Amino acid sequence: ESNLTWLPLSVYLAGTVALFTLYMYLNFSGYMDIVIGCGTLLGMSLPENFNKPFSASNFLDFWSRWHITLSQWFKTYVFNPLLKSLKYKWGGRSYSNYLASISFFATFLLMGLWHGTTLVFLFYGFFLGFGTSFNKFYQVALTGFFGKERYAQLSDGPLYKILCQSLTVGYFSLSMICLVAGKGLFFDGLKHLGAPGFICALLVISLCAFVTLSLSSSPLFRWGKSLAPESIKPSVWRQNTWLALKLLVYLSLVFYELSSAPEFVYQGY
Repeated sequence: ESNLTWLPLSVYLAGTVALFTLYMYLNFSGYMDIVIGCGTLLGMSLPENFNKPFSASNFLDFWSRWHITLSQWFKTYVFNPLLKSLKYKWGGRSYSNYLASISFFATFLLMGLWHGTTLVFLFYGFFLGFGTSFNKFYQVALTGFFGKERYAQLSDGPLYKILCQSLTVGYFSLSMICLVAGKGLFFDGLKHLGAPGFICALLVISLCAFVTLSLSSSPLFRWGKSLAPESIKPSVWRQNTWLALKLLVYLSLVFYELSSAPEFVYQGY
């Protein structure tokens, strides 16, 4: 085998996990929209579970936007009690940020195991735990190096913000290999790709996300969205007709698939 075998494999991995992440988001958030809508019809107000996760400024912010109900549960019953216990044992405000990093790692390690108890999900927990704890260490280090005001100015910079968003999307998408691959495929990937392959896959996804986010936030894109004059925008009856057609297609697919309904994304795990 060539020494560059991992390069095309890493690009293939990047495309696979990125598409799976998109599929998972559409499947899961769409499922939750249906649940929330049904609850509203029954007079119940259910919480949102997704809040524009791919616009998160960092990996910690991502988990305040993705699977919000699960994140809040772990924050309430795992993270907060654990952090409080560590502060009580070790004390000192100077250690609080580092104790928070430890608490983040432990909490997200357990969150990974919540998805499944096999070795693959243990790796998934390590992915999440390392991402959140490293994010916290990074924030603490930069705040100490630049100071709070200069770090806040750096964080508000458009280029820095898009770069952080892109790396967040890339890292989370890469962690999805634990859900995409079975046990055998997962360890085969580790064997053939190694660290260079995984880093390359992370960079490929992050680069694609960077280009997409840059274009979507550019003045040209915002200007293009405002080009359509009010006169050619759809009227109410056209909007309602289009909505009725979509509902008709959806109901047709539902009745067609009654004998073999598509699986919810988490159903197989």
